[in-house]
Amino acid sequence: MWTADKSHKCCATCVNWAGDRKLRNPTTVETDSPSVSAKCYAGSFSTRRPGPSACNNCDKYSKWPALK
Repeated sequence: MWTADKSHKCCATCVNWAGDRKLRNPTTVETDSPSVSAKCYAGSFSTRRPGPSACNNCDKYSKWPALK
């Protein structure tokens, strides 16, 4: 498992990322690995399919509201 906290501006903590993630606590997200990729609802470009990986970051970042 891989985790990222709310201060880590990456896809796993972004509202636009459609990847499988779990809220571990109010400030931390968990994914299977940092390389899990999924669609970006903001249309962020990625050479990966189906989209950017959990550890990716971009200028379309917006914090996932589930994180406090």
